[in-house]
Amino acid sequence: MGNRFENDNNEVLKNVQVKSYGQSLSLIFDVAKKQYITADSILQANHPNIPLLNKINSFDHRVLQAAHDTIAAAFRYKNQSIKQLCLFDRVNDESNEYMKLWEDWLCNELSVLKENANFVRNVIEAVIHSNEEKGYAAEDRLHKFLADYYSIED
Repeated sequence: MGNRFENDNNEVLKNVQVKSYGQSLSLIFDVAKKQYITADSILQANHPNIPLLNKINSFDHRVLQAAHDTIAAAFRYKNQSIKQLCLFDRVNDESNEYMKLWEDWLCNELSVLKENANFVRNVIEAVIHSNEEKGYAAEDRLHKFLADYYSIED
């Protein structure tokens, strides 16, 4: 995970985010999936993606990697004031604290993001149509949405 903004140099925090990458991706997908299925149920739409969603046990992590990395960078940016411990302080304690902060923030952030249909739809389409043109288009839309959401300039 490289630097995404000036002073993006908290390597311990980045390592925590890398360590929890798989769990974070699963959470992003699970939150979007639950919201998508709930919306379909409320509308009684019987969308053709629902049976496909219910069959997914795993997915290619790369389809949500950019989204994860953008969300993770937003967390680091918004929390630049988090004190890094000195070299000889308890690094394990620091990692555990960062992990708790990151996990709590991600859950809260996803509870907001799931209310946006563009976020939910593009996460679902990126996963369902991974490594296909339709999936690549969803990944691009998801990236644009998150860049706008977090006011990120390329």
